[in-house]
Amino acid sequence: MNRFLSLAALAALAALPAQAAPYTLFIYESAEQLSLRPGGNADTQAYWAAYDLFGKDLAAAGVLRGGAALSTGAPVSQVVSGTVVDAAAPYAASALALGGYFQIDVPADADAITWAGKMPVIDGVVEVRAGFPVPGMAM
Repeated sequence: MNRFLSLAALAALAALPAQAAPYTLFIYESAEQLSLRPGGNADTQAYWAAYDLFGKDLAAAGVLRGGAALSTGAPVSQVVSGTVVDAAAPYAASALALGGYFQIDVPADADAITWAGKMPVIDGVVEVRAGFPVPGMAM
C-alpha cells in the first residue's frame, strides 16, 4: 500500500471546503509564574481561576478540544531514536517551562493566534502550532 498521497488525492483535499482545524496552544511559563500553582493563597486561586475562565471561554465558543496542566517538577524521560533516556531537565533548555496546553478547533491561524492572545500567561510565551492532517488518523 502506498503510504503517500497521490497528486490527485492532494488536489482533492485542497478542494474541500474550509473547516475548523486543530491547533495546540503550548503554554511556556516562568518559574515565578509556575510557583503560583501550589498552595491555597489568593495568588494561587487567581492563577487557576484565570485558566479556568479561559477554558470556559473556549468551551462556550465551541472550539475547545482538550488540554492539560503539565507537572513541571516531575522527572523527565525521553525516547531518542527508540532508546529510553532519563533526563533531569526538559528537552529544550530555557528559562521557561512547558506548563500545559489547550487544543482548539478554529478555521484559521489568525483565530488560533487571537485565542492565544487571550491566554492568562503573565510571564511567559504561548506557542501556536497548527495540526497536520495525517491520512487515516482521527484528528
